[in-house]
Amino acid sequence: MYLRLSAAFSLLGLCACANYDLSTNAAFKPTKEGFEYTNIADSVYPVNDNEAERQRLARLDQFILDTGICPNGYEMTSRNAVSKFAPNAVSAGIFDVHYIGVCI
Repeated sequence: MYLRLSAAFSLLGLCACANYDLSTNAAFKPTKEGFEYTNIADSVYPVNDNEAERQRLARLDQFILDTGICPNGYEMTSRNAVSKFAPNAVSAGIFDVHYIGVCI
């Protein structure tokens, strides 16, 4: 019985990770020149992973479409990852990834 419950809870944990939504931790702020955008990097969306970065930038593009700023596109001028929880043997750490962009 214990083994079945343990397996069930393990599967639930995997499902929760698969459904994690980057938009819940995102912050978007229009500025005079363009925008500031912050999102999270963690074990699910690692800080230097190409697919995770693609998903963070897709969320940024959605913010830009939703707000109507930068109708001619934008140029990213800065990307900086700040550690909130250091990586260790069981975690890739948690980072705030800050982006600054200017409208074209």
